This record gives sequence, C-alpha cells and structure tokens, in this order.
Amino acid sequence: DYNRNELVSSIYDIKSYLKNAEKWNNRRRILFRQMTPLQQKIANSINYSDKLNKVDKYFLKNNEILSNIVNSSISKYNVQDYELKLVEEQANLKKSSNYFRVVESLCHFARDWSVKESDEITPLLDYIKLNSEDLNSNDTIAIVPGSGLGKVSHTLAHDMKFSSVHAIEFSWLMVLMNEFLYTKQTNLKKYNFNHYLHTYSNHQSIDDQVRSV
Repeated sequence: DYNRNELVSSIYDIKSYLKNAEKWNNRRRILFRQMTPLQQKIANSINYSDKLNKVDKYFLKNNEILSNIVNSSISKYNVQDYELKLVEEQANLKKSSNYFRVVESLCHFARDWSVKESDEITPLLDYIKLNSEDLNSNDTIAIVPGSGLGKVSHTLAHDMKFSSVHAIEFSWLMVLMNEFLYTKQTNLKKYNFNHYLHTYSNHQSIDDQVRSV
C-alpha cells in the first residue's frame, strides 16, 4: 500500500527539474541586473554572464536521465496525465517546489553509483563488514533504513551471504530513482552527472562547477 498522491508528486518534481533549475539560474540574472554598472563591469570581466549561460546547458544534460526516470516511472505505475495536472495545480497553489530535493537525489546518484570509490559509502561498508564477521550469515537478516539510492544494500546483498537484505526508504524520489537503476534498459555507465552545478559557492573556476562524474 502507498500514498498515490506522494508518488505522482515525486514524478512531477523530477519532471519539473529543468524548469526549476532554469528559474533558479535566472534569479542570478535578476540579481546581476540590480547591480551598479561598475559592479556589472567587474563581474563581466570574469565572464559572469557567460558562466550563467554555460550552466544552463549542463542543466539540459542532467535532465536527460531525469526524463528517462520520469518516463519509466509513469509507465510502471500507469500514471495518467490528469494526475500530473492535479499535482501541478497543487504545487502552483503552494507557490513552492521540491527542486532542491531533486538536486539532492542527483547528488546521491553521483555519490552511490559513480565509477570513483565513494569517500562516504566505502567506510560505512567496511565498518559493517568488519562488525559482521562473527555473525552466522545464513541466519542474519540485514535491514538498511534510509537506504537512499541503494548502494549499501546492493553491496551487502551482492558481497555478503546474509539470508536476506531489506532496503527501507520512505522518500518516493529516492525509490523512483533506485527502481530506475534496476530496469532492463538502464545502462548507468552511459550517463554523466553534473551535480556540482547547483551552487556558485566554493568553486575556483567554471570548469569545477560544471565537472561531471
């Protein structure tokens, strides 16, 4: 049993990523136009406007995988157009979005499933394996609460001989993205994620901000 409205709302949130990302970036343009001419001149001396345009292009790249997730989820759960329209009307009434929850999910994709070993996931797995050495694996059930995009539970199921592994996750955003990983047509190796795009702080260059995993 599940909350149908939460499911459809999460599909709508993923579907709205590009619109919300561009809206967020346009906010930077509004703030830029509010600066004094001298301040704008200084900003443009480091190609600030070009940076905004470049980030927009990488939003499109992120949206490629998100569009595939939306289509896969709509098909699996037989979501109708009127259901998406209804949650859109609800979102417009609230005048808010879950944009940064979708961004967070993209970051989880990069953390859990990138080719590079994760500085967060690997130590956790090492700890679990070390502290499970004395257990009788055949009689042990592993439960992973807050399983996110499932790298921990996936690895435990693959590498350790527990009688069963249960991934528990209550966020439909995470569930839908995790389910997409296991659809037959998904080849994650063909995707690049640009998850550093969504903040302009703590980057030494535009190349840092648009780099992918």
